[in-house]
Amino acid sequence: MRIFHIKNKDDYSKEISKEKITAHMSAVNELIPPTEESFTIKGYSLSADQNVEFYVDFLYGKYPAPNWRERVICPISKLNNRNRFADFIVDTYAGILSSDKIYIMEQVTPFYRHLRSKYKNIIGSEFISPELASGYTNHENVLHQDATNLSFQNEAFKAVLSFEVLEHIPDYFTALKEAYRVLERGGKFIFTAPFNYEDETTIRAVITKTGDIQHILEPEYHGDPMNKEGVLCYQHFGWDIIDSLLKVGFTNAYAVVGYSLNMGFIGPQMVFIGEK
Repeated sequence: MRIFHIKNKDDYSKEISKEKITAHMSAVNELIPPTEESFTIKGYSLSADQNVEFYVDFLYGKYPAPNWRERVICPISKLNNRNRFADFIVDTYAGILSSDKIYIMEQVTPFYRHLRSKYKNIIGSEFISPELASGYTNHENVLHQDATNLSFQNEAFKAVLSFEVLEHIPDYFTALKEAYRVLERGGKFIFTAPFNYEDETTIRAVITKTGDIQHILEPEYHGDPMNKEGVLCYQHFGWDIIDSLLKVGFTNAYAVVGYSLNMGFIGPQMVFIGEK
């Protein structure tokens, strides 16, 4: 597996050469079948701790290019490429002990259930409704939290985790400040979000002063376990997200980028880390 610590676009261009990625993707593309049908890739799943045949199809993609980030699913853990790499980063970088408290911005997902099997003091939540106050729990025992106004006390957690959430928060800078607030000293904020490797953050929609949604680009909706209609994407992040983490107060901020055909990390995959 190749792992890189990246702080800006220049780092990325220097450390992850086009030649290396081309060689990796060429080996991957040789596995794609001649017709549009699902297929498997043999490898070792860290999330399942065993050799598996990762399942790949063209859902969210277009033949002959699968959506590598959202597919390549482990048949044991049921986690996709993005989740499995994030799982590896949490295990490797968060430094979590059995007694440590963790907060993750999801609760009704396979990834939450997987992490709860390893980290017993994890608290999960979902965004249920803008009409609810953070801390509300519904009849299905799902905790509601607004990432821009968390109900938790200062320095409550050793790690805060957020995977594919920040792009759906128009005031994401306030969400970054809240993640920083509830982290204890030395804790880490670990997250993923749609990312533009070649540019700064692209704003797709904003909330006006009157509370209306103003679309700047064609509306883009992502799957949401709490809403069958999906949830609007307000931005795709760029390299300035690292600057935003530093402005919030994190003492160090960087992306961990990696890829490995043998581990089913068809890449490169990227996870961001802010260290308090």
